[in-house]
Amino acid sequence: MVMLMPERDNPRFDPRGRRLVYVQIADEIAARIEDGTYPPESRLPALEQIAVEYGTARMTARRAIRHLADLGLVEIVPGKGTYVLAPGNRRPPPG
Repeated sequence: MVMLMPERDNPRFDPRGRRLVYVQIADEIAARIEDGTYPPESRLPALEQIAVEYGTARMTARRAIRHLADLGLVEIVPGKGTYVLAPGNRRPPPG
């Protein structure tokens, strides 16, 4: 199976910008969680889908999801996927 990579001539986020790309992706996904696009207990798209949508490497998508988990918005379930936590189940971010 051949997997085509998206064009990276015009990335959605400027990789030379001040903010890290994975943080920008995490912020956009967090906004989707807050607006109900990804409701509580729903599964987020697979890393490959996130990477294609944002025109990034899979590792960048992985870092974005890990960042959301560190913020307490999602839970990563090995072998199953990443799930949005209900507001009552979220833990405050370390700080």
